[in-house]
This record gives sequence, structure tokens and C-alpha cells, in this order.
Amino acid sequence: MLTVYFVDDDELIIEELMQIIKWDNYNYKVCGYSTDAVKAKDEILELCPTLVISDVQMAGLSGLKLAEEVGKENSSITFCFLSVFDKFDYAIEAIRLGAIRYLKKPIRVNELTLLLEETKNKALEKFSHELTSILFSETIKQENMLYKLFDNSLLFEKNLPFRIVVSFGKLNDKIDYSPYCKSYEMFYKDELMQIYIMFNLDIEKFKEVTSLYNVSLGISEEKVDFKSISKQFKDARIASRQEFITEKKEFTVYEENSNVENLIKEIENTANAYELKNILIHLKEKIIKDKIIVNYIQKLYTVIIYSLIRHDVIEYNDIIVNLSAIYFYKSLEEMIQDLLVNFEQSNVEDYNVSLYEEIKKDLEKNLSRKVSLSEYAGKYGYNTSYFSQLFKKMFGTSFAEYLISLKIEKAKELIASKSRLSLRNIASEVGYDDYYHFSKIFKKYTNYTPTEYKDLFYND
Repeated sequence: MLTVYFVDDDELIIEELMQIIKWDNYNYKVCGYSTDAVKAKDEILELCPTLVISDVQMAGLSGLKLAEEVGKENSSITFCFLSVFDKFDYAIEAIRLGAIRYLKKPIRVNELTLLLEETKNKALEKFSHELTSILFSETIKQENMLYKLFDNSLLFEKNLPFRIVVSFGKLNDKIDYSPYCKSYEMFYKDELMQIYIMFNLDIEKFKEVTSLYNVSLGISEEKVDFKSISKQFKDARIASRQEFITEKKEFTVYEENSNVENLIKEIENTANAYELKNILIHLKEKIIKDKIIVNYIQKLYTVIIYSLIRHDVIEYNDIIVNLSAIYFYKSLEEMIQDLLVNFEQSNVEDYNVSLYEEIKKDLEKNLSRKVSLSEYAGKYGYNTSYFSQLFKKMFGTSFAEYLISLKIEKAKELIASKSRLSLRNIASEVGYDDYYHFSKIFKKYTNYTPTEYKDLFYND
């Protein structure tokens, strides 16, 4: 809340100023007053009011001199001068001292309310200038600077729920949004973007009125203090780019989404380039289905890039990894298509979905017999060396390692199902005629002997 201080050697004038309007209706609070200009100086410097309304002619120290001396120590305090005289010289001096207004007594209500609005606008203009310089700076102290700027400002009521709203596109800044929130201010405006703070915002009503405009809106989480203000600005700004995913104007409220972590795990757990490619092909569909907003695209993009590197589809490249995806690409679709190109360039296209599935099912069906890499290479028309490389690209591991993992998983399944088969018969079912060798391999891959593993399920 903004503050005002009165200085006049006539107590009746001060009483009149106190009662002429309900100050809190205009977001102002009277923080002090004095009939002694000399004493008032120290109080003003201590209280730092937004506005000082002072008489011009007073004993000891004139209002003009008071403003000059205060201004030397704190130039941010705004003065307005009152006088029974309509003197041109006074007005000129007031302007020189940076006074916002020079009013003649008795002051009128409409003049006073206009003064308060002008003072507020001046304070907001200064605040917006400081905010813009911080927002578009690259200083590592940006987060702390934003917090201090908001927390120290008298423009906003404290402990009131608020959101940061970013309009990507031209939202009519002349609309009165007060029916949809308790109060609001616009901080920034250019041809592409507008930034607001809105207190006690009714999301549904706000969405309804803004749907009349062809703009994308990003809304931050609701907070009651300014500790996370830097993150709120960032979240709202990125959320306003939801069009990146849907390719249409959107109203997007930032919120946490657990589906993101599930998708990240799915990408990180891909065993091979084929599985990763399959995820990419269906990525947009999954993102929309799981209601994943644009704020998470950069995180997903980075995970995908590292997975491409892990599967030898691309080589490590700082420029690619650090790319700001939503600003580099026009849309999610374009980003996905650009990522898929990497598979063509790395010869991952040497196999297709049906080949991968056919080999996988064939191996699972033939676990009980001895098979070889050369057998499968010949079966699918490749020489052994090339098929070995192709298999590793498809399955993320060698032919031998993949086959062993299938055999061990099948053996574990049979043991856990409490099958009537003996352990030796189970070994035979997965292609091991030598039980000792089977036991040794089983122990290596599970840390249990077959007997120990069986006991886990039979001794309960």
C-alpha cells in the first residue's frame, strides 16, 4: 500500500486532508504528518512516504526548501505543494524540484484523486523500469534482485494471493480486469508481450473474457509472498508459448505434472535406438494426452538428446545439448522431425519395426534350442558382421547378451510360478543342457543360485 505524509503549519488543513477522502480506497495509507517543517524533514526521511503533500509557506522552513533538502538524500519521494497563492514563481520552483503537482487551497476531491493516480503511475513507471532491467538482464543475482524489488515495493498489498500473467500477443490493455481479480497492474508491454500481476485472480472468469482475443496466455502458480517471484515470471512467460505444442492460441496455467517424470524415465530406460525412435514418433500425441505443458519441453529435449548420444545416434555436441528448443523451433512437430532426421543420418533406418519385432518374437520362441548369430544373420539375409552391428543398434546390446537375458528372465518366470518342473528341466527349457553351467550363469545375472532363488518363493 502506498503512503502519504502531510506537512502544514495549519492543523485544520491537515485535519481536512485526513478526512477529505477514504485513503485506503485508493490504496494509500497516511503514515504521518507534522505542523513543523523542520521536524518533518527527519520523519519524512525515516518513513520514506510515496507522496508528501506540503504547504509552500511555513515558518522556519518553506515547503520548497523542505523538498530540496529531502531530495538531496532521497530523490524517490514525490512532493505535491499546496498554497493559498496562485503564484507563478512558486509553480516554476515546484517544477524545478520535480514536484508532481502545485495545487491551490482549498484542495478539491477530484484534484486530490487525480494527484494520487498520477503519483501511483509515477511509482509504477519507476518500478516497471527497474523490473524490466532486471528481467532482461543475465545477472546471476536476478532471482534475489526481483525478490527485493517486489518485497520492498509499496505498490502491492502484502500476503494477498497473486499470479503473474503473460500475454503473448496483443491483449487489450484498456480492459478493466477488476471484475476478475481484486487488483492488478501491468508491468511491461511491447508488440509481442504484456506482463501483469493479478491478485485473487478468478481463473475461470478471466479465461472466459480473454477468450475473446486471439492471444496466448501463460499464468503462473498462485503464491502469497514474493519468494518465488523469479520462477513465477519464468513459468508464466514460457506457459504463454503453449502454442508451440498445439499450434493454436492457448490459455495455460502452470502446474506440476507427474506424467513428465514418467515420460523422462521411459526415454532414459530405452534399451536401443529403435525404442527411442518409436517414442519420438508418438511423442506429440503422448504430450497432449498427458497434458504436459510447454514448460517441460526443454527438459524433455535435453533427455532425448542425451539418449541419442547414449544410443550412438549422434555424437556429443554442446550446441545441440544446450539449444533452447521452444525458441529455436517453430513448433513441437518441427522439433520432433528434426530429431528423427538423426536416425536417417546414422543408418538406424537400416531396419524397420517389423524386423525388430520379428527377431524379438523368434528368439523368445526358440529359447529351448541353441541358436547362433550366424544363423539369424543368414535367416534375415545379412552377413554376420553387419547383422551383429545392426542387432546392437536395434536391441542396445549384443546378440549373445540379449539372448542370455531372455533365457534368465524366462527361467526366473518359471521358478517364480512354482512350476512342477525341476530346476534341471527349467534349465533345459531355456536351452541349457549343462545344469552346472546354467547355475553359474543364473548366479552371475541374479546374484542367486537357482535353488536360492526358488527358496524365495517356496519358503513363505
